[in-house]
Amino acid sequence: MLSIYNFLKVKLCYRTYWKQWLAFLAICFLIFACSDDSGDDSSNQTFLEIYDGVKWNWEGATNNELIMKSFSTSGIYEYYYTSLLSDPCIETFIPWGIVGDWDDFSKVEIVESTTDELVLEATHNSLGTVIQTIRVYDNGNSIQIDCNVEFCSPENWYRVTESNVCD
Repeated sequence: MLSIYNFLKVKLCYRTYWKQWLAFLAICFLIFACSDDSGDDSSNQTFLEIYDGVKWNWEGATNNELIMKSFSTSGIYEYYYTSLLSDPCIETFIPWGIVGDWDDFSKVEIVESTTDELVLEATHNSLGTVIQTIRVYDNGNSIQIDCNVEFCSPENWYRVTESNVCD
């Protein structure tokens, strides 16, 4: 043990260079303590912050139609395209929390928004209050929309890169 101590004493020259070693260790500590972990950490972001503007296509659409949704911090964008109508494209925007005539709904509000789930309370014109739960799966490439109404079955939507289908 004494030989290791003597080796380090001679090699590090702690008596002569102790101030430089102290400054070096202080700088190393400051660099480590002040370093920014700027990785892609979305654990503190909500669903609407992570998936703002992402377009989702319904996998239940037929060959003649295309149904897309997009969620944003201001509301829901819905796009419906079909080759069977004279006006083939219908665009709808449903703002959060504003009473109006939005398709079948008079009001849609955010109940909860976590990293991988969005819970909405929608006032349906004929069904009353409907709770919709949107869950992310497949590493953010798909969502499933489910609701609390008896005849509602879960819908699967997948992420797409297309722009607005009505353009």
